[in-house]
Amino acid sequence: TISQPTMANTRSSSSVSRARVSSRSKSPSRRKSTSTPSKAPKKTSPKVTTQASKAPLFPHGLYPTVAVTDTVNAAAHYYAASVCFNADRSEAAWGFLTVAFAATIGVARFGFHENLFAKTNGDLADFAAFVGLPLVGRSFMPSLAPFWSFYPYCAKLTSFEYIITLCFVEQITRALPKIKDDLKVLPNVLLFVVPVLLSSYQREEWECFIGMIIFVVSAVVIKPEREKYLFGCRRENLFHWGISIAAALVARGLP
Repeated sequence: TISQPTMANTRSSSSVSRARVSSRSKSPSRRKSTSTPSKAPKKTSPKVTTQASKAPLFPHGLYPTVAVTDTVNAAAHYYAASVCFNADRSEAAWGFLTVAFAATIGVARFGFHENLFAKTNGDLADFAAFVGLPLVGRSFMPSLAPFWSFYPYCAKLTSFEYIITLCFVEQITRALPKIKDDLKVLPNVLLFVVPVLLSSYQREEWECFIGMIIFVVSAVVIKPEREKYLFGCRRENLFHWGISIAAALVARGLP
């Protein structure tokens, strides 16, 4: 009679110890179950997809309308160059081609990739201002020989000497970046605008004269300002239209 309770007690103690062991073995699973919900919000795949869907349409700062007007600008100067080549005026033709090349790179810059073509477009535009347009103006200088002593001197220079002098002036302005834009006006006015206006006026070539007036208004009044508007249109677009018309009219009025 005494041994039966003791055996019952041992059985109860063994069952209690087994219950404790089983509770301890189940405790890590409880911790894991409680820790798994906290890791669920760290999934970032939905956020990545939403950010990718909100990417800008033109990620490189493109200006499609400027690319379109620069296409017209390039076509007009290629046309002007072809007119000059047909008239055996190679200097004027190459002058127009420098502007056409700069406009072609401008189409790639504003229509495809701003950062990739920005420097090339800027360098070619400066070269066209310092060398290309004065080459066009040089074709009008011989008709001014009896009246203006400065222009006959420029006309007597060989093409190589003339281009080297203009390139030298351009390199000097590169060392003065703060006044580079102001110095760019001098060769345009002295070696392009003035000789073309005077020559066309003396010969009564009014088509060429009007073309140069349009160029002056486009460069001085409208200006190639990309972020400003005039009559609801981007100023740089109007500038491209103006110099395109001017190039075609000036090429048709060569002396």
